[in-house]
Amino acid sequence: MALFANSFEIEVPKLSAAKYSIDPQPSSSDPWKQLDNYERAIKSECSGSAQRINEDGKWYILSIGSHDSKPSVTTNDGTELTKIGDTTVGGESGKYQEAVIQSLRDSLGWFVTTQLDYWELGNSQRFYEWNPSDIVDGYDTYHGYSTSIEFNDGYYLTIDPTVKFISDLSVYDYLKKFGSKKVENLLLDRNCTLMSNDRHTVELVSIADDLSVSDKTMTLDGEDTSVYEYIQNNDNYSDEQAERVDPSEPLARIQFYWSDEPVDSAPSLLHPHPEEIEPSMTGYASRSSRSRWGDTERFAQDINYIQVFNTKCPVSDSPRQDGSFSLNYPPLQFGGGNEMVPGQNNAIEPDQIIHERNWRYVLRDYLEEFGPVSKHRGAAQIDLLHPDGREDTALEMFDKLQSYANEYVGITIQDRPGTVSHQDYQELREWIRRHRSNSDGVIVLLDSHSEEYHDILAELDGLPAQAIQLKTYRESFGSDGFSNSLYNVVCGLATKIGTRPFLLSSPLEADLYLGMSVTGDEVNSAAAVLISGSNGDLIHQTTNNLATGSSTVTNFEVSRRIVRQLIAEAIDRGLIEDPQSLIIHRNGQFGDAEIDGIRDGISELQDSGHINGSFDWQAIEISESSGHRLYSDTGNRTCETGAAMRLDSQNVIVSTYGKPEIHQGSPSPLHCSVSVDNGDISVEGIASDVFKLSFLNWGSPMMKMKHPLTTQLPSQMHDILSSGIPLSYPPF
Repeated sequence: MALFANSFEIEVPKLSAAKYSIDPQPSSSDPWKQLDNYERAIKSECSGSAQRINEDGKWYILSIGSHDSKPSVTTNDGTELTKIGDTTVGGESGKYQEAVIQSLRDSLGWFVTTQLDYWELGNSQRFYEWNPSDIVDGYDTYHGYSTSIEFNDGYYLTIDPTVKFISDLSVYDYLKKFGSKKVENLLLDRNCTLMSNDRHTVELVSIADDLSVSDKTMTLDGEDTSVYEYIQNNDNYSDEQAERVDPSEPLARIQFYWSDEPVDSAPSLLHPHPEEIEPSMTGYASRSSRSRWGDTERFAQDINYIQVFNTKCPVSDSPRQDGSFSLNYPPLQFGGGNEMVPGQNNAIEPDQIIHERNWRYVLRDYLEEFGPVSKHRGAAQIDLLHPDGREDTALEMFDKLQSYANEYVGITIQDRPGTVSHQDYQELREWIRRHRSNSDGVIVLLDSHSEEYHDILAELDGLPAQAIQLKTYRESFGSDGFSNSLYNVVCGLATKIGTRPFLLSSPLEADLYLGMSVTGDEVNSAAAVLISGSNGDLIHQTTNNLATGSSTVTNFEVSRRIVRQLIAEAIDRGLIEDPQSLIIHRNGQFGDAEIDGIRDGISELQDSGHINGSFDWQAIEISESSGHRLYSDTGNRTCETGAAMRLDSQNVIVSTYGKPEIHQGSPSPLHCSVSVDNGDISVEGIASDVFKLSFLNWGSPMMKMKHPLTTQLPSQMHDILSSGIPLSYPPF
C-alpha cells in the first residue's frame, strides 16, 4: 500500500530581491500596522512583492521580484526605507523562507478569490464558495478549501476540503423574532460574518435600541453620515446586500479582529456563527477519504502555478509521497510478564495470529487470562453513590461489577458496599465524613450526564470515582451478555486506585516523557503528567489547578514549576532513577516564556543533582488541526492506523486513528513538530513514541486513543482541576 499526502510541491526558483532598512524602526510592542504600511509603500513604488523580515531583532522590507527598485522610499508617516543591497530568495536553500511563503500565500489568495471566484475568511487561507450548499440546524453550509503553504524540505501547498457554518438568519431577523433582550443574551460577543463583498468575521459588541442605522453616527472625510448611507454608496456592498438593510433597524456595533475600537454596522448584514459545533454539523462535514481526496484533487488541478510578481512557480500535479513509512502496533505487557505481540500467535488460542482487526478482543482475553501488570493490594472497598430511588439498581450493578473486577483486573471487591444518594448533599457529606477513610473508591451512578458530577467530585475531595449513566448501564449488554461499559468502568476505577491493566513491553526513545496541556473555558489552566520511557507507566501528575488566566500558554513560573516539581518529586520518591533524556509533549504551540521556564527548570534540576549536566531534552508540539491528511492508493483511499510521513527533520505526521479504527469520515493525522531540539531522537522516533503512547487507554481498553497518553490525560484533567478539585489519579 502506497501512501501520499494532500500536499503538492511548488517549484520556487531563485528570485531577485532588494533589501530595505527601516528608519526609525517600528514600535517594538505593536509593529504590525506600521509594517503593513511599509510593505504597501514598497509594493507601490517598486512593483515587486513586498514582505517584512526580522534579522537580529531589526525589521527590514524585501522587494521580491522587482525590476524597478528605488534607492529609497519615504512613507506617509515620514519613515525612510533605504535600499541597502540586493539578494536572492527561494531556490533549493529556502533562503528567507517566511518572506517567500507569504508572497506565495498572497498570490494564491489573489488567484483563488479573483480567478476561481471564492471568498477568503479573513487572512486564514480558507476559501469558500459564495453561495451555501445546504442548511443544517438553521445554519447555511459553505463548502470550500483550507490551504497552507509551508517549507518542509521544499515549498508545499497543502489542500483540505472544509465547511463553514453561518446562520441563515441575520441579527436583525433574530431581533424581530425574539426581541432585543433575548438577542443580547444570545448573540453579544458572538462572531458573525459581515455580508459585504469581503465577508469579514467580526464580533458583535452591542445593539443600540435608541439609535437606528439611519442616524448620522459616523464621520467620514469630515462629513457626518449614517450606516445606511455608507452601505448604499459603498462599492464593497452589492446592490443585493444594500437592499437588505432596513432604514429603521437598530444600530449594531461590531469589532474587526485587527481594530482597537468597535465600529457601527447594520444587524441585517450580520449573520452569527454557531457558538459551538453540534454533532449534526460534525456529521455533515465528515467526508469519506475517497470523497475528500476527490475534491482535493479537483481543486489542485485548477492551480497550475503560483505567480510571485512576474515569476511563475509551477505546482506539481502529483501529491507528495516521499518520506512515508508505516508503524506497527506495539507489543503490550500483562501480568506474569506475558506479552501480546501483534503479528505473532495468540498465546491463548495458538492457531490465531494477533493483528490490527482482532487485537482489542485479544487484549480482553489476555487481561482475563493473565491479569494486569500491577494491581491493587488486598480486597478493595468500593462504595456506591446513586440518584434518589436508585439504590436497588445500583446494588444490582454492583454485583456484576464485582465479577468483572475479579475477572479482568484481578481485584476482589468487598461484598458490602456503602451506599448513599448523591442528590442529598447533607446526607452525602455525613457519609463521606464517616466512611471516606475506609473507602478505596466509589462508583457514581448518574441519571444523565450533567454538571452535578463535578459537584460530587468536589465533595469527595480527591477520593477516586468512576461514573456511569443509568441509561448506559441498562443498554450496555450485547447479545453475548458482555457489557463493554462495565468492563470500562472496572478498568477505569482500577487504574485510579493503582492498577495498570497493561503497559508497553518495549521502551520508548527517551527515559522520561512530560505531557503538558493548557486549555479551559473562560479561564485556562495548565496540567501535566510524567510518563516512564521504559514502559509508558504514569509516574506522576499535577494535582492542583495551575491557572494561566486567559493565556493559552503557561507563563515562565508555571512551566518551570511543572518541570522541576514533577521530575524532582519522582526521583526523590524513588519512582525513577538517573534519567538521561526527556521528551516534552505539548498540545498546540509552546510560548516563548513557556520554553524559557522549561529551560530554567531543567537547569535547576541539574544544579540540585537530580539530573546530570549532559541531560538531553526535546520539546514537541502536537496538533490535530494542521490540515495535513494521509491517503492510501487503495480503493477507498483510507490510510491505515500507523501510517506516517516525514515532512522534514523537524516535522512528521502520524495517523494514530485510521483504518480499521475509524468507521466514518477520514483520518486526521497528528502533526508533531520539534520546537526545541537538545537531543538526538529523529522525527521517525518521535512519531513512533506518539503512536505507541496512543494505545495506553487503560480506561477503555478495547479502544485505542487518537492522542498519546502524554496529551490525552492532561486535556482530561482540566475540567476537574480548574474547578478547584484536587486530582491524584488519572481521570479515565
